[in-house]
Amino acid sequence: MKESRLDDTRDLSGTQPMRAADPRRTGTNASAGSKREERRKSKREERRQNPLYFPAWSVALMLLMVFGIAAGIVSLVLMLGGQTAPGGEPRVIIVTAEPTATSAISGPPTSAPAVNADNGSVPVLPLPTFALEGPTLPPVILSPTPLVVSIGVAVLVNTEGLNVRPSAGLENTPLFTAALGEGFNVVGGPTQSSGLTWWEIQSPDDPTRRGWAAADYLDVFSP
Repeated sequence: MKESRLDDTRDLSGTQPMRAADPRRTGTNASAGSKREERRKSKREERRQNPLYFPAWSVALMLLMVFGIAAGIVSLVLMLGGQTAPGGEPRVIIVTAEPTATSAISGPPTSAPAVNADNGSVPVLPLPTFALEGPTLPPVILSPTPLVVSIGVAVLVNTEGLNVRPSAGLENTPLFTAALGEGFNVVGGPTQSSGLTWWEIQSPDDPTRRGWAAADYLDVFSP
């Protein structure tokens, strides 16, 4: 009898009714899941409507295109100019200018010394000399300042047969006639008469040879 009671007690745990699920709790979970799904959909729609939004596949495609173009440019550069020119001995090219109408090279051009390729020496080129050509100005001749007749200076007669008169004026009778190149000392004057300037002159060798002569026929003596 005791064993049967024990068995009955064990069976009672399995015969207890199970608690039914709360319908309110189930409905709340379903509504929360639907709201989360709606938020996700709305966020996706907002991202798609944004003008700055790019899908991930488009960004990856653009990067792939950029890398491809860069690789193509590098390959083209290497094909066209990437190879170095074959080596050889250096060459020196001398460019000379032709003479123009306003310049001329005096003297024949000299040849440049050869380049020594062993030690790499650089030739020293001779510099041509130039001479300017064109219209030349006439030379300036400096003449001394002409001396004027004044008292105390020595004068020479510049005409043949100068009449020396007792006073200024052509109306006066000459005292004597001075020869060309004869020298006198100016002792008086000047005086204006008969449209001329007159000076009183006296011979240094003969004091009696003294009188008035026109200034146009007297030159200052400069030793």
